[in-house]
Amino acid sequence: MLAKVKSVGVLCTVVSIVLLFTHTYLRSNVAIQSQIIVGRRHHSTQSQIELPIVKRGNLSTQTIKKSDPTRGFVVAGDFWEQFSSASRNLQNLQCWAGKVGAKVVEPYSVSSMLRTTIGPQQSKLKFSDLIDLEYWNQESVRMRNAEVVSYETFLKEATKDVIIVQLKFVKSKTRTLQAEVKQKPDKFQPREIRYKNGCSKHSKWPNNDLISQAGFNIVRKVCFNFEYGDKLTIDEFNEAIYNTHSPNSTTVYFEQWKGLAASGRINVVNSGCSNTGIQEHMPPSPRLLKHVDRYITKYLTNSEFIAIIARIEKSKNGLSKRQGSIGYCLTKTLEHWKMFSAKKSLSKTFLSIDMGKYGSKSFKQNATIQQDFQNFFQGMYGDKWSVAEWERSFEDIGDTTDAGYIALLQKMIVTRATCVLFVGGGSFQKHALALYQARVPEADWCIHIVPVCTQKGNLELIHA
Repeated sequence: MLAKVKSVGVLCTVVSIVLLFTHTYLRSNVAIQSQIIVGRRHHSTQSQIELPIVKRGNLSTQTIKKSDPTRGFVVAGDFWEQFSSASRNLQNLQCWAGKVGAKVVEPYSVSSMLRTTIGPQQSKLKFSDLIDLEYWNQESVRMRNAEVVSYETFLKEATKDVIIVQLKFVKSKTRTLQAEVKQKPDKFQPREIRYKNGCSKHSKWPNNDLISQAGFNIVRKVCFNFEYGDKLTIDEFNEAIYNTHSPNSTTVYFEQWKGLAASGRINVVNSGCSNTGIQEHMPPSPRLLKHVDRYITKYLTNSEFIAIIARIEKSKNGLSKRQGSIGYCLTKTLEHWKMFSAKKSLSKTFLSIDMGKYGSKSFKQNATIQQDFQNFFQGMYGDKWSVAEWERSFEDIGDTTDAGYIALLQKMIVTRATCVLFVGGGSFQKHALALYQARVPEADWCIHIVPVCTQKGNLELIHA
């Protein structure tokens, strides 16, 4: 009997040991599995993707960490200046948005201007209809700037809180202040920015109704009133805008964006943002390239040709107030074209100029300038083509009559030319030159200028 009791006791002890070992093992294994799961979750939040980055025609790869999704957005009602300069300002806004962790809403093209509203858009032509947005965003990410997202994405993901910001440049006393800064730059002390008192009762908010009708709630209004020489740090700038609101859950609507640290006007120091970079090599959209090929095939019969890219408004004569100076510039351009085309033995000529139906608005109201252009055009094409037929050729090729789109179409055709004659100046021409030089081997560059009406800066650029 005693032996049986001892056997039972030994058995119970063995079972207890087995149970204890099993319990310890299971707890240990669960703990190990939990660590693995947490580790996997942690790894997924820090996962890395291989994102191809295109730069100057070459494909490279850069490892970029995924960021947490944000519901913060930035909208610009209007980007300062026409398309080329507006594109640089878009890049500048992306830089600032990237620093606060927000995304930038894609603008629309309205007659060479970039604009966005919270509500019904003024145009159906998006920025991505003109520029390859996929490439643009790849380069933006590489530069640590914010992405540009569609308006539809914005409506889907954004919260309804909106902060409206006005950036005003006060022109009073500007000349006196400029002289003071130039004469005594070391002694000049910038004044305190007067945004702390908020917006005056005279501030106008033309987009209030549209924003409200779109279902958004205006939670804050901020006004900056800059004078020449005023400075503001990036932290002060951000704090003045957001105050207690989070950049990750708020939309900031700038009524007009001119860029930070632009020509000493809206001078936000230490912003880390400049107006250079991606815009110099921005590629056209597939839609635009299709129309370029179609135009060259139909109107230039895929032959070698000379292109004239003239920005008379940006020329020395266009900036001059002298009567008849525009006509003089056009006459000299015609003379140079005749000599240049004869020298190169090229019979076909493509004209890109800021005159006519899709040209500069400042020329359309001047009857004398319009007649000067007619004389210039007839001297180039004779009876082969009229100005009206030249204008219709772009309408025939494309599917839009937007002046900005047609200007880009002209610029891209210029870059396909054998030889290019430059007249005038400005960022539009600089971009055309950069694209031409990227396409054509340096030994085959065929570039000519009309120095009598071309800005000095462009002369130096072309000869560089």
